[in-house]
Amino acid sequence: MTKMKIKPLPTQEYLLECFEHLGVHLIWLERPMEHFQDSWTHTLCKNRDAGTIAGSIDKKTGYISIYINSIPYLAHRLIYKMHTGIDPNIIDHKNRVRTDNRFENLRNGTHSDNLSNKSIYKNNKSGYSEISEAPTGWVVRDKINGKRVYVGIYPTLEEAIEAKKRWDEA
Repeated sequence: MTKMKIKPLPTQEYLLECFEHLGVHLIWLERPMEHFQDSWTHTLCKNRDAGTIAGSIDKKTGYISIYINSIPYLAHRLIYKMHTGIDPNIIDHKNRVRTDNRFENLRNGTHSDNLSNKSIYKNNKSGYSEISEAPTGWVVRDKINGKRVYVGIYPTLEEAIEAKKRWDEA
């Protein structure tokens, strides 16, 4: 598996000069002269988008994408940097809604953290992400320090759920 390359973001100061964060949206601000190559471009563009919601929903990913100086960025990454000054690794939306970019809904983590907050698959028969059906019963697994571990196999779903609960409490 190849490691995903994370694009560096503009500085926190630069982002705060570009946007105001209101609820789930970034709102364009009137941008200063330093953001442009020359005074003509500044005059032409500084107010063009001021006061409007930045970005649009990417049809492939469902995330909000914003172009700054012709470079696309994900809105949730920009918002995290605006609030913390930190270039995030992987941003996880706690409630799994890709367009809910309230700061309190975003957390910086790893790819593994993000996958653990993933919705269960539609074909999941148990209703639990750690319990799956096997030919001989129901298999219970969990993660410890990012590694999958085998908990056990149980003849009924109810027994598997109880075992998972006991495992989580231990």
